[in-house]
Amino acid sequence: MRRVVPDISTGNDTRGLLAYAFGPGRRDEHLDPHLVAAWDMAGAPDPGHDPTATVTQLAKRLDQYVTLATRERGAKPANHVWHCPVRTAPTDRHLSDAEWAEVARRIVAAAGIAPEGDEQACRWVAVRHAKDHIHIIATSVRADGRRPRSNRDGKRAQAECRKIEKELGLRQLNQGDGTAPKTPTGAERAKAERQGRTVTARAWLREQAHTAAAASRNEDDYFAILTDLGITVHTRIGPESGEVIGYSLSAPGDTAAGQPVKFGGSKLSPDLSIHRLRERFAAHPTAPLTNPPAHRGARPNAPSVPHTPASPAQTPTHTKRRARSPPSPTSSTPQPCMRPALPAPNCTPQQSRSTTPTAPRSAPTTRPATPCARPDRNSSTAPTTRWASSSPSSLPPSTWPTPPPAGTSSAATNNRQPPPTRPSPTYAPPTSNRPPPS
Repeated sequence: MRRVVPDISTGNDTRGLLAYAFGPGRRDEHLDPHLVAAWDMAGAPDPGHDPTATVTQLAKRLDQYVTLATRERGAKPANHVWHCPVRTAPTDRHLSDAEWAEVARRIVAAAGIAPEGDEQACRWVAVRHAKDHIHIIATSVRADGRRPRSNRDGKRAQAECRKIEKELGLRQLNQGDGTAPKTPTGAERAKAERQGRTVTARAWLREQAHTAAAASRNEDDYFAILTDLGITVHTRIGPESGEVIGYSLSAPGDTAAGQPVKFGGSKLSPDLSIHRLRERFAAHPTAPLTNPPAHRGARPNAPSVPHTPASPAQTPTHTKRRARSPPSPTSSTPQPCMRPALPAPNCTPQQSRSTTPTAPRSAPTTRPATPCARPDRNSSTAPTTRWASSSPSSLPPSTWPTPPPAGTSSAATNNRQPPPTRPSPTYAPPTSNRPPPS
């Protein structure tokens, strides 16, 4: 037996619903419509099997308590028609009229429409016009003029159907947990077809509300995003607290009798109720940017690294980009970015930034032009030759420089002549007779 919760609906036209149940159907699919159960089978006319009975007579008998309540209050009770179709699965066997009558009595009792043994209960009938389902139609006004306690009637009817499935040997479904969203009704689907839309207003609002909730940081952002999408937000304010205690949404252009059709947040989906949204925003807060980026490529909220100026002895002679080091795992305070300084190479005094006093130079003598030698970073005693012009990959293999053999002094490499190349445009080696470094 299929779930009952999505099929329960209410309305205001008793005769119109009976005319559909006893009629031929939209595609002549109704076969032998007749009553299988009622609040009183002797007092309920059956238009299907009694030629003298009419649908209008049956509607008046069902609306008797509604008519009395209207005379007393001066207004007709709203949504006084209760409708619940019940259908078996295609693989189930066909139930008899007596079995369908028992199913109908148990469902109206579980839903609170006609509790067992209640003489003041509402009036109801069960119409069968197919082999696999029935329609339960009731008027939700009791004999004493009160409305029945139909709160959570769908969940109670669903629980009763699970018991009936087991007792009658039908296909059994798992008990629902109440978190599934409500499916669109037949009237909502028909309205969407008339308007030429592929989805109903309920489904469209649910999708937009979920998208807005995912992009929001708090309740105000959520309502603002929905308003920007053209959705009308109706909030319900508590009389004592003055805070929002609920809300409903209306799709653009979705009206009924000139008024917007409202869908409550919890009716769209249980996780869209105002309480569930507040729990979600509180569990996943998103703080605003404390240090907004200065340009589009900057990283938001990037940790700043304090800069400590180096001493004159630590100042490198060549300008290089400093790489930021991440903070220590054991300390929450960012550490200053420091790097070991390199000794100044043997370049001209104008290019050296070091302020350390140097020894007096000897008298200059004529010396062939040699490239500038720079100490090796990995060794403090063995300098290597640094070519100031073309790289080895641009020279023939026979002229590529070779490193000195291991264990030998690399001072002799300063006397080896490099391949004939053009001097560097940014640096010209000095002309001096200074002895090579030892």
